[in-house]
Amino acid sequence: MFVQITTLVNHKEKKRISERTARALAHVGESVSDAVERFVVVGESIGEEHPELRYEMTETCLEARQAGTWLISSQKVEGCRHA
Repeated sequence: MFVQITTLVNHKEKKRISERTARALAHVGESVSDAVERFVVVGESIGEEHPELRYEMTETCLEARQAGTWLISSQKVEGCRHA
């Protein structure tokens, strides 16, 4: 997942990207989104099973969702610059 997120962030350094690259980045973005959602589901489950961790897991899951949303929305705006 680290490599996928790095790929999404690093593509912004290029002024123009090809249609193929734009499609690949969209695919990576979807994969990251799916991974974040799986993380959140597991985290929420852990919080439910362990009340002493509930607050921390809820906060962590919220941060993960926000980061995932930012990555995807950033990709959609930046993805419009293909050649």
